Amino acid sequence: MNYSIKKALFVWFLVFGWFGCTYLQAQPLDQAQIDTKLAAIAGYQQGTSRAPLIAVEDMIRQTQDQPEPRRIIRAKLSQMLDQEITPDCRAFICRQLWYLGAEDALPSLARMLQDEKTVDIACYALGNDPAPQINTILRETMPQVQGKTLVAIVNLLGNRRDSDSAQAIRQLVSHADKNIAEAALAALGKIGGDTARQMLVEMRAKGDPELAAAATHAYLRYAQGLADEGQAQPAAKIYEELAGPGEPGHIRGAALHGLAGIDEVRAVSLALAALQEPDPVLNRVAIGCIRKTGKAEVIQLVARELPKQETPLQVLLIGTLADMGNPAALPVITTSAQSKNEEVKIAALRALAAVGNASSVKLLTGSAVGGESQLEKDTAGYSLKTIRGDGVDEAIIRQMKDAKNENRPVLIQILAERSARGAVPALLEQAALADEKVSRSAFQALARLAGEQDLPAMVKIITSLSSEEARKDAEQAIIQTARQIADEQRQADVVLTALSQTKPVPVQCSLLRVLGGIANRQALERLQTAAEDKEPALQDTAVRALANWPNTQAAGALMKIIQNTPNETHRTLAFRGYIRLLSLPEERPVEETLNLYAQALAQARQTSEKQLVLSGLANVNHPQALQMVQSYLEDMEVQQEAALATLKIAQELKAANPKEVQAALEKLLANTNDQKLTQPAREILIEVIEPVAIFDGQTFTGWEGNQELFRIAEGAIVAGTLDKDTARNEFLCTEKEYADFELHLQVRLLGDPAHANAGIQFRSRRVPNNNEVSGYQADMGQQYWGCLYDEARRNTILAQADAAELEKVLHRDDWNDYVIRALGSRIQLWINGQMTIDYTEPDEKMEQTGIIGLQIHAGPPSQVWYRNINIKEIPKVK
Repeated sequence: MNYSIKKALFVWFLVFGWFGCTYLQAQPLDQAQIDTKLAAIAGYQQGTSRAPLIAVEDMIRQTQDQPEPRRIIRAKLSQMLDQEITPDCRAFICRQLWYLGAEDALPSLARMLQDEKTVDIACYALGNDPAPQINTILRETMPQVQGKTLVAIVNLLGNRRDSDSAQAIRQLVSHADKNIAEAALAALGKIGGDTARQMLVEMRAKGDPELAAAATHAYLRYAQGLADEGQAQPAAKIYEELAGPGEPGHIRGAALHGLAGIDEVRAVSLALAALQEPDPVLNRVAIGCIRKTGKAEVIQLVARELPKQETPLQVLLIGTLADMGNPAALPVITTSAQSKNEEVKIAALRALAAVGNASSVKLLTGSAVGGESQLEKDTAGYSLKTIRGDGVDEAIIRQMKDAKNENRPVLIQILAERSARGAVPALLEQAALADEKVSRSAFQALARLAGEQDLPAMVKIITSLSSEEARKDAEQAIIQTARQIADEQRQADVVLTALSQTKPVPVQCSLLRVLGGIANRQALERLQTAAEDKEPALQDTAVRALANWPNTQAAGALMKIIQNTPNETHRTLAFRGYIRLLSLPEERPVEETLNLYAQALAQARQTSEKQLVLSGLANVNHPQALQMVQSYLEDMEVQQEAALATLKIAQELKAANPKEVQAALEKLLANTNDQKLTQPAREILIEVIEPVAIFDGQTFTGWEGNQELFRIAEGAIVAGTLDKDTARNEFLCTEKEYADFELHLQVRLLGDPAHANAGIQFRSRRVPNNNEVSGYQADMGQQYWGCLYDEARRNTILAQADAAELEKVLHRDDWNDYVIRALGSRIQLWINGQMTIDYTEPDEKMEQTGIIGLQIHAGPPSQVWYRNINIKEIPKVK
């Protein structure tokens, strides 16, 4: 389908789909549908399905533009209030009437207003309807009710700001019920007017403490009402009264907040006074009032008052002015930054980071280099690093130039941290100075700020430096700058030119080190030449630079040094550098890497050199690398490194090259008994050794025992029957003995779970002239599944399995996978993949070799099956 057809279909879908949806939504509801949906909610109770309620809500939404159906719904909902419906249904209807309007339900709601159980939901239904008759109903109901019901009605009259009820509500202020009296005061605060004001003022002055507090809250609400009506001055007067001392902190805070919306200057003036008091709530509001203003006259007010305050408050106000970030605060902050009070000074120095500009730099630099305390220096330095604005960098540069030599490094570092690239010309001047500290600081800054165009000047300066330490910083700066040149082949050009024109050996050495840092092809060629120079210092510098080369391009040069140099120090440096290069990530064939390592091994004369090569080879995951390292397992001088490398490579190759790994690890075990090496080697061997079947599924070849009791069926060894008892313990045993191994087999135990029992013997012996076998047993049956038992020897459970966890994976009356691993003194058991035992034998006298035996335990009728019996023999340690 081509694009134009797709586009046409899409437009068709949008247009006709939209009309279709509109058509469906516009379908008017008939009365039967309305009746059906409303009838379904009559019995609704909270906790049951809300589907009927949702259907009614959807119906109301669908009729938003359908006046007649909506009128019918409203009328029918109103009628339902007088019917037998559940309280939860009644509450739902009232919530819908809040949205639809309550005019049809006024008689019903009027009756509900008189019932304590329904007054709240009735008030809710009436609350959003502006009809004047509702106020009349509420006023008429007031004399007929008491308690909670009266409180609800008074609250609603207050919310509706019904001035006609003010006189009646005023009478309730003296009611004996405190809840009613407090509700009346709150309502008067919302209604407003002179009657309300007089009563609120009177109750604040004469009422008992609880009513006075309620009157104060109402008075605050009264002021808000005046402000909302545009009567700013009367409102401000009340706010100012409530913001004064003697009022609770939260009231004062709210009043300050209200006053700030009318008269910022007066609010801030009161806020400053409030900050003198130890009320955290009030203080937060006061600071908020100051912080949100933006008027310069308010800032000036704070500035005038700030020096008069105690130290903690000055610090707080300075921080507030900083948060505001208004430049109008700069003069007072600047003055405070010169205060003799350290706390005030520190706060102001910190604030200059936010409100300061170029004019603040001189003051800040004075503190940064000459502050009385380290805190002052650090704070001023921080502000210098973060202050923003035109001309700031230039101002710092001027201050740096004018500063004494001992103070310049601080300002140079600040310029570097500001990333002030415009400072580079001035920094080049400082870098050329004879003062070592200044020069070093300048070069450290240039390493961050200089560009390609500055490289010739930097190289020229380094050739004239007398300080060795300064040259080191210059070298790093030049390296960093040269690396910015996009064309790698050009990065060393300026340095090479300077080197060809320079004669002092120390300077040549510096430039050679720079070439080592640039590390391109041209630098490499020049360093190779220098490595053969007759001047010892140049030769030494070149060799060290090559030894630290960042890629294998220098491998050939280093190998040449290894093969030819008579200087043992240089040979060692080159050898270490060569091995380090081989370990770097490079996109080269592994065969090439192996060849490079082979060359290194051929040149390795000292033990330390062999150790280096073997450690490097450990990171080459290739069979040839494994072959190379294992050839050193018999060399006692490097055996440790060879073994570690063998283990590391084996771990990586065990899946792809199991035979090679097995051979290497068997050689390792034959040459060392270091448990830190042999233990991981044997664990890897367990993974790579091919299992050998010790039961062929058809004959008892390799086994001996009672072949009348033990039989072969369905490819399994079977013992016992389900129709008669087993007279005594019997064992079918291997003719061969096994020492360290991992045995895998499948077992099935049938019979009464309370009595059936069997087990797998290992590292065991037949008891002479007896049917018993003594040794370790991996137990089966009853509560002993997965346990390690010592059969006919110590006759005890050596390690108990977690029965509850094992029960989650055990298949009773069915096949289970059993794994037994015995390595030295450590024995581990698994059933169906879950480890049940990890036991280390503490008795060194216990045998670590012996036969494997399959047991049927004496007792009631039972039957045990063993099949798929395979073993991995692990070589013993040397």
